[in-house]
Amino acid sequence: MYLKAFCAAAVLALAGGAASAATCTGSFGGGQTTTFTVNQTVPTGSSVSAACVNNSNDSEGAVSGLFGIDTWMLGDKSGDEDDGDGMVFFTTEFSEGTTSGLWEIANPDNYSSVMLVLKAGNTFGAFLLDSAALMAGDWFTSRDLSHASVYYGGEPTPAPVPLPASALLLLGGVGGLAALRRRRKAA
Repeated sequence: MYLKAFCAAAVLALAGGAASAATCTGSFGGGQTTTFTVNQTVPTGSSVSAACVNNSNDSEGAVSGLFGIDTWMLGDKSGDEDDGDGMVFFTTEFSEGTTSGLWEIANPDNYSSVMLVLKAGNTFGAFLLDSAALMAGDWFTSRDLSHASVYYGGEPTPAPVPLPASALLLLGGVGGLAALRRRRKAA
């Protein structure tokens, strides 16, 4: 376990950002509790929010309304490649039955809201991630992990359109021709 924590810290350090952590504890009767912690590499000033839901499975109906979003969509679920629509997805594998590991999520359409859910026992921890930052980090639970899910909400944010390198070359060529023309007129 210490090796995993060390590796996670190394990944966060190499990514060049600070880690933002969120923890929640859920109970499901008989004095049994589960603690969930998620760390994300984020820019300074960003944060991860957490909410635990007791006595529930992490279906779209159960996560509805978390963090003020009514229409969370399931992007991916660990251990079941047919669950989710693939709009956001895990790029790491989760090992069910473990209590810690690394996570990474791809968000190719830049959805404004992304939530990581860890399910253990009869409760789950939901974590609202900073979708503008590197979506990677580590996770810990006090009980064995059943599965992890990633949900998305809001609208996709289009990526900025880069100026093609050929446009810069074209501008340089036109500038060179203009300079050459001036030089000929001066001569």
